[in-house]
Amino acid sequence: MYTVTSVHWHSIHQNGTSYADGTSTVTQCPIAQNQSYLQSFSAQNQAGTYWYHSHYSVQYCDGLRGVLFYERCIARYHAEATVLRYIIGNVADFTLINGLGRYAGGPMSDLAVINVQQGKRYRMRLVSMSCDPNFLFSIDGHNMTVIEADGQLTDPLEVDQLQIFAGQRYSVVLVADQPTDNYWIRSLPDTAKPTTTNLHALINPSAPGVPEYGAADINLNLAVSIDNGIFSVNNVSFASPTVPVLLQILSGAQDASDLMPNGSVIILEANKVVELTLSTTGEYPEANCGAKPLFDAIQRKREGRGEITGRASKNGRPEVRASASR
Repeated sequence: MYTVTSVHWHSIHQNGTSYADGTSTVTQCPIAQNQSYLQSFSAQNQAGTYWYHSHYSVQYCDGLRGVLFYERCIARYHAEATVLRYIIGNVADFTLINGLGRYAGGPMSDLAVINVQQGKRYRMRLVSMSCDPNFLFSIDGHNMTVIEADGQLTDPLEVDQLQIFAGQRYSVVLVADQPTDNYWIRSLPDTAKPTTTNLHALINPSAPGVPEYGAADINLNLAVSIDNGIFSVNNVSFASPTVPVLLQILSGAQDASDLMPNGSVIILEANKVVELTLSTTGEYPEANCGAKPLFDAIQRKREGRGEITGRASKNGRPEVRASASR
């Protein structure tokens, strides 16, 4: 068992507090056994559903994880279904909801139960703490209205099921408008290929520039691939730096090109619009962790190739447009 650890606050921007991000060997060294490290930060201008987890080896798969959420506005629902906090899957043949579940041939153990009152509206926060599989979430006999995705408010979208990948979070509003009865909550692992939905941000980030593909100041192509479980970008796989990035800077690294490991850093000029085209060869989602910008989508999937292009800007940082193709 590993005796060192770190805790990462997933999707918290950490503007000005990178040292509290909790990413081992990137922003800090792992916390040694019997030692402590205080992570102090604020989540200004952020609200929604988040989570925290170990960022060392596979510790979060072993259980070091939890839910974190911030409220921002007056609720338009009667109550929260406080039990439905997370969905966990370590292998694709069974699922845990709030730590409870069953598997084929196993004991008839307890299942998670959520009690609701007929006629009321409930906000359910769905957090996938999966190590790998995705889930198809649904509630028998009910539709749900998506109001938040990964900490961002969305235009309300009514769905009868929702596909959730590792690390993703959604808030849905359930209206208990069916006859009083028991209804199954289903979270089926690895049952569908990645799909797209007509889900849009409630507030447009309104990044500057021409909303057209190829109209950025800088255009980057990133080819994402996987081989024997190892992910690569432009044929370079991630390798943990032997010295945390912040410590490299404190030790005298003057330019981004000096940072280790080689091939893992892309240098961007400030105050430029940057277009990222991500081409994937497998069926998996991409996650932009850390100081995340918001994206203005200008292009989406077509003819079997999923292309999502967005643009963002904040406090003089480079605007970023991301395009994903599959």
